[in-house]
Amino acid sequence: MGSGSLSLEGRPEIMAGQPLLLQGFRGEINGTWHAATVTHCYEKQSGYTTEITLEAPDKGKEA
Repeated sequence: MGSGSLSLEGRPEIMAGQPLLLQGFRGEINGTWHAATVTHCYEKQSGYTTEITLEAPDKGKEA
């Protein structure tokens, strides 16, 4: 497993570089992920959203 992305209603407390705990997804997705990039957007039509690019915590490490 390597990476993924999420789009949420605005969450100003989420910042790039922090760990995020995902729950309520398929078993292999649940767990702690690394927020690689976080973009906060405000648009008239969709309001305030937070876009997150996630990386598995062990990405880049050799087995």
